[in-house]
Parts: sequence; C-alpha cells; structure tokens
Amino acid sequence: MSIRKEVAQGIKDYKTGGLAEGFVLAEILVLCVVVGRWADRTWWPDGEWWIGAWVFVVCLLLLFVPITCLIMMIVFTLGCGVAGWVIGDYLFNNLGASVVISIISAVIGISMNVSGCPKYASKRLVKELGDKL
Repeated sequence: MSIRKEVAQGIKDYKTGGLAEGFVLAEILVLCVVVGRWADRTWWPDGEWWIGAWVFVVCLLLLFVPITCLIMMIVFTLGCGVAGWVIGDYLFNNLGASVVISIISAVIGISMNVSGCPKYASKRLVKELGDKL
C-alpha cells in the first residue's frame, strides 16, 4: 500500500473513530449519572457525585484492558437495545414498534461501540471473536 493510501486511510479512521469515541464517552457519562442518582436515592444520600466520579474513572480505565473493553461493548450495546425498546414502548405503545426500534438501536450501538473502543483492543478482539465463531 502506498504512503498516500495509508495517510488517507488513517485520516478516515481518525474521523470515524472520533465520532464513535464520543458516543462511547456519552454512554459512560449516562451510566455515571444513572448510578449516581441510584446511589443517592437508595444507600448514600449525599454521595451521588462521588459514586458517579468513581464509576467514570473506573470505566475509562477499563476501556484500555482488552477483555473488559469487549465486555463493556456488549453491555453498552444491550443498553442501547433496551433504550430503543423503552422509546418504542413510550412513543408508540406497540410491541412491534418496540422490537423494531430496539433492533435498530442495538445495531447502531454495536457499530458505534466497535468503532469507539480503543483501536488496538477492539479490532484485535473483534477479529479473534470472528475467528472463533
């Protein structure tokens, strides 16, 4: 592959990865807020910011461990599917709409999560997972 094609591929990967990494970061932030609010309402009344901050730091550190990155990718994809189900149920109050919207959001979620995990971890793990299947 020529240098020009490698540079063009690198720029394309950078642009695609930047959007997906922002999506993964948004998922982590939503998780931090949800866990912090849950902790505030259940077992630590004044600790929501502490719990949210610790969840944020731990999730960012787990992104750089390959197997935990894969596990987080699967969990966040399931979360996207559940969010799609809730949106379909709330907006349309119909089982068919809930199923279709949850499938669409899960497919979008898996594509964004595969692109958003650090490149050295996600490409290698997805390739290994594909080889095993």
